[in-house]
Amino acid sequence: MKCIGEKKIEKMLINVSSAFSTSFSSLNAVAAAKKSNTFTLQCGATSNGDVIWTFNDQKLDQKAGSNLVLSEVGQPMVGNYTCQSGGESVSTYLLLQDEDEKEFDDFLTCRAKSYSCTFSCKWNDTNYKLVRLGLGPDCLEGNNLCSWVMGDGRLHFELTHPVSPYSEEHDMLVLTAQAITNYTFLQKSKRFYLRDIMKPDHPQIGNCQKENGKLNLLIDPPCTWSTPHSFFPLEHEVQYVRRNDGKIMTVPPCSSPCHLNLSTRTSKLNLTVRSRDSLAKSNWSQWADWKIVTCG
Repeated sequence: MKCIGEKKIEKMLINVSSAFSTSFSSLNAVAAAKKSNTFTLQCGATSNGDVIWTFNDQKLDQKAGSNLVLSEVGQPMVGNYTCQSGGESVSTYLLLQDEDEKEFDDFLTCRAKSYSCTFSCKWNDTNYKLVRLGLGPDCLEGNNLCSWVMGDGRLHFELTHPVSPYSEEHDMLVLTAQAITNYTFLQKSKRFYLRDIMKPDHPQIGNCQKENGKLNLLIDPPCTWSTPHSFFPLEHEVQYVRRNDGKIMTVPPCSSPCHLNLSTRTSKLNLTVRSRDSLAKSNWSQWADWKIVTCG
């Protein structure tokens, strides 16, 4: 996992299968228009007959023809549009207002606990009624080959990725999110390497041993970390409370066992540890709970 690349954030306006319902599966084509802009809906009629447009099942007075031009798009214009030709419905759209620009990370945070085949994401904006995530170019382009993942009731997602844990990562993952709220549609995508979102669970504090005039602290990887541990090494950072003044001291990153530059007369230590991937220099884990260990 040594391949380095810049993160790229993209935003697209597309037509997707969607509508106001409890799922994405039974929707009209969504058209996302920017507020106050002009937007055109196209009817798929192939005949030369008259085209009739309706808005929320009400016939529009204007004779727009195959192209319905909407000026100064705003909330009153949001809803269902249908064009008819020859007495038959030809095209149906759900017009939504395109969400204002925000950073991808304002909406979504993702994390991998290890180099297994999955990672998790959490949607942070509870204003959205429907949210789904997808990996790969098919989802980015919004085509039917995308395997969308729906979140649970708390908008948590578990996604499966194709990255091999035993080879260098050459291609970025492409994650696409689609979300709908009352009158707005959002699609954002982000490119990243798996190591960019790697954050192990906190490690386990082991025994403190006195050996050759040094204090050695054993630290065990979290049970969720990838194995074998020799192939997926972690480095650790240790903090302990200095007994004479209560000051918190930090030991530079080390591999287990960590050598503590303390007198071997020390019998007990109040300490905590955190870990990260030592090769990819991933995000640090959370600190483990403070623990008093006996050095013997």
